[in-house]
Amino acid sequence: MHLQLGTEIVRYGGSTDRVALFRRYLQNRQTWVIPLGGTCWLGTVGFVNAGLELAAQIAAGEIGTPDRIYMANGTMGSVAGLALGLALANLPTEIHAVRVADSRFVKPDVLVKLMRKTAVLLNRLDASFPAELADRSRIVWRDEFYAGGYAAFDDATVGAVNLAREQLDLTLETTYTGKALAALLHDLDDRKLTGSSLFWNTFNSRALPDTAAEHRDLGSLPQEFRRYFE
Repeated sequence: MHLQLGTEIVRYGGSTDRVALFRRYLQNRQTWVIPLGGTCWLGTVGFVNAGLELAAQIAAGEIGTPDRIYMANGTMGSVAGLALGLALANLPTEIHAVRVADSRFVKPDVLVKLMRKTAVLLNRLDASFPAELADRSRIVWRDEFYAGGYAAFDDATVGAVNLAREQLDLTLETTYTGKALAALLHDLDDRKLTGSSLFWNTFNSRALPDTAAEHRDLGSLPQEFRRYFE
C-alpha cells in the first residue's frame, strides 16, 4: 500500500539513532509525527465527535442511553475521546476500557494525561469546551481480558469472535474487538450487568484493497524492509 502511495518509508526503533533520524527527516519540513500506535490529541478529537454523535442519536430517540459501553483499549485515543465526548454531552454512561496492549504503555495515568491534554487544547480552540472535562469522565479500567499479550488470544477471545460471526453477523478479530466483546459476555454470564450495555466495534468494516497482485516490484522498498517479503 505504501509503495502504491509513494510513501517515504524510514526504519525507526531498535538500534536507530533517533535524534539523527529526526534531524534528517523532520528538520525544516512541515511534518507531523504520529507516535507509536497512532494516538495523539488531534486524533483523539475524532472520538470526541463520536461521543457527540451518540448523544445526538440518544436525543433523537434512535437509541436509549447505555449504562455501559464496552470498548477495546489499545493506545487509548478512542477511549479518551469517547469519554470526553460523553462527558461533554452530560451522559452518565460508563466506558469499560478493555486493555489489549502491554501495561508498560497502556496505563490509567497516561489515559488521564491524554484526556486532559485534549481537553485543554480544545479549550484553546473553543473557550466553550471545558478545560477540566477529563475530570467528569466515567471510565472503568479492565485488565482481565488481555490474554497474555498484544495479538495473543485465549478461549474467551475466540469464543467472542465466533459468537459475533455466528449469531450477530458481525466480523471481529482477536487482537482488539474480540477481547472487548469477551468482557461484555463475561459480565453478562456472571450476571454483573444491570441496565443496558453497548458494544462499540472499532474494527474497520471497510476492507483494504488487495494490492499484492498489483505491486510486486520491491526495488523501491528500503533494504531493511525486504526481509518481510522473503
